[in-house]
Amino acid sequence: MPKHNYTLRLKEWRKTRDLSQTELAFRLNLDQSQYSKLERGLTEPKLSQLLNICAVLNIDMGQLIESKWVAVCAVTENEASPGNHYRALERQINGQRLELKRLTQLIESLYESEMAFEKEDRIFSRT
Repeated sequence: MPKHNYTLRLKEWRKTRDLSQTELAFRLNLDQSQYSKLERGLTEPKLSQLLNICAVLNIDMGQLIESKWVAVCAVTENEASPGNHYRALERQINGQRLELKRLTQLIESLYESEMAFEKEDRIFSRT
């Protein structure tokens, strides 16, 4: 099972662009096995890789990481009071805050991973 939501979205976006893993990997300057591991969530992408993927697929980061902003403002005639509308908007805002928090945590995690890899690279380059 994929570790992050973006892995499922990545595969969907690749297929909507009629690209094979090999073709997309080539455009990203990766070999196919590296790309496959990214798509299956077996390796953590660097933030720069995610940005490159978005550029190649012509999508923004939000479309890759989370594409569903749940709309809870469907108000029927029976619910059309200002109080009910306010509560519906409040639920929508709270849902978006949770999504934003999840996105922020994912970006922070990716940044920390990238910093750890860079630190390891500097250590190994000294030896």
